[in-house]
Amino acid sequence: MKSKTQSITRQEVIALAEKMPVEKLAIWYEYGLFVQSHPLFMPAQEAIQEVYADLDEEMAAWDKASDEDWLKMERLLAEGS
Repeated sequence: MKSKTQSITRQEVIALAEKMPVEKLAIWYEYGLFVQSHPLFMPAQEAIQEVYADLDEEMAAWDKASDEDWLKMERLLAEGS
């Protein structure tokens, strides 16, 4: 499922704030501060893609390991037991 994004201009935000009930402005402002203070905040789909990219890199590194590397690791494990 792909989320839809929409841009909004500064003037549109101001127009929304002018129409908003006063009691909701504080909550809206706090939410804006939260978003501003968390620049790494991203939609879930982007986060998942980032995790998959990391896993792909890790799997490529494992695939690159030679048989000799595996034998060395097995020897080290056997010596440690």
